[in-house]
Amino acid sequence: MLVVVPELLSYRDQLAETFDEVGVHVANVGRPPIQQTQVGRAALTLVDCCLSDPTQQDVAVLSSSPAVTLGDDSETVNTTTILSLIDRLPTTDLDRLQQELDDDPTTAIDHFREDIETVSSASREKTIDALRELFDAVELESNAEQLADSGEGIELTAQRRLNASLTPSRR
Repeated sequence: MLVVVPELLSYRDQLAETFDEVGVHVANVGRPPIQQTQVGRAALTLVDCCLSDPTQQDVAVLSSSPAVTLGDDSETVNTTTILSLIDRLPTTDLDRLQQELDDDPTTAIDHFREDIETVSSASREKTIDALRELFDAVELESNAEQLADSGEGIELTAQRRLNASLTPSRR
């Protein structure tokens, strides 16, 4: 038996459960929209940061995403600390957050802001390359691979779709 239910993402789990209860094997081959994946949400947040100055909330969202690495081993960004500070600060200004943080996360956020500025100030012809470099800087692809290794194959698919969308078509 084959049942195709296009564009009914909200019913997919219920249908799978119902079919499973009556002994019908379910193969979910649909792709969720990219914004419903960790990689997709991270990529969209990064693009938003390039279009307008990143906020404390952007840094909190990105630092808590398993698809993103802000900083390296020597300059870690602690999501719990950031969220705690955001709750106490009367502003969403990222400079104010950095004043409250220790040196290591501040360095990581400085590097992040520099990468964002590189994309924001890139010429029209160089924007895609700069965006790819930003995605590399936050290790989007390697994190997608790690998520795939832990059973989140949809993240690797999302990463491949993202890469394809950043590759100019040749006609």
